[in-house]
Amino acid sequence: MTHPGSFPAARIVCAVAGFAVLAGPASLAPRAAGAADAAAAAAPPPLAPPQHRERGSLVFENIPVPDAALAARAARYEQSREASFLDWLADGSMLIGTRFADTDQLHRVAIPLGMREQLTFYEDPVEWARAPLRGGGFAFLKDQGGDENAEVYYQPPTGAARPLTQGSFIHGSPVWAHDGRRVAFYGNDRDSLSYDVYVADVTSGAAPTLLVGGREDTWYPLDWSPDDTKLLVWKYVSITESYLYLVDAATGALTPLDDPAHPRKAGIRMAKFAPDGRGVYVVTDEDGEFGQLKLKDLVTHSSRNVTPDTLWDVEDFDVSDDGRYIAYVVNDDGRSRLTV
Repeated sequence: MTHPGSFPAARIVCAVAGFAVLAGPASLAPRAAGAADAAAAAAPPPLAPPQHRERGSLVFENIPVPDAALAARAARYEQSREASFLDWLADGSMLIGTRFADTDQLHRVAIPLGMREQLTFYEDPVEWARAPLRGGGFAFLKDQGGDENAEVYYQPPTGAARPLTQGSFIHGSPVWAHDGRRVAFYGNDRDSLSYDVYVADVTSGAAPTLLVGGREDTWYPLDWSPDDTKLLVWKYVSITESYLYLVDAATGALTPLDDPAHPRKAGIRMAKFAPDGRGVYVVTDEDGEFGQLKLKDLVTHSSRNVTPDTLWDVEDFDVSDDGRYIAYVVNDDGRSRLTV
């Protein structure tokens, strides 16, 4: 005799989701079957075989095929051109670098929204150029076959460009005198190791003259004085140690910008003459961690801050021709902030 509520002797044990369920043959069988169905439904589907396709040397594993319509819309952004401003030409037109064919070349834009007129046509890229304030033409840098030995070229207002330097040496930073006749630049022609400062007269066709150098130092030209009698040069030692000098453009005699009796070891980012020629604007970290814009007096050797104290570096600056306005850019927490 079976006690009320007890199971018959014949019992069925079902394994549902890892648990043993004891049930009678009639009363709990539907419930067990339902639980088994639920467990089967909750189980993850079997993994699909990996998708494999190849395109040339590329192998794609489980990467979906891109939508053709979306790829067509995105192509316009992949094939877009860019143009870089390089300088203003003497006639007021804009000198830019951009690409029409395989390499970047120099172009001129005469008016706002005007057509670009291509000026250089080389197989090697031309990405850097500077123009004088007077005289027309411009100087540019170009290497041969990507050898990174940039030569300085002069493009006159009419006619073909001609090289100002010769040989497999490194040159850079052309700086024009205000008269538009002379251009200073650095080069390692002397020993292939040291960077010296040379000056070339583009109207004479003579070879460049060594103005500053002769030892294992690194010198860069920065700016000409307003009367073109002096050249501001930068002696670079390290990122935390640099010195500024004035060099006589006729004799090559050097005069330190700081008081010789109290030289200051500091990092220098950039510098240029004040429009009146009586001082030099310089970005330096001589007072702290960050590069600040200062004006140094050439007679008293004193200096004053031009930019308010900030916890960020001054990246770039320029001064109006009359000296009334200064525009400078500060790296404000990774953003370039312009102040005038």
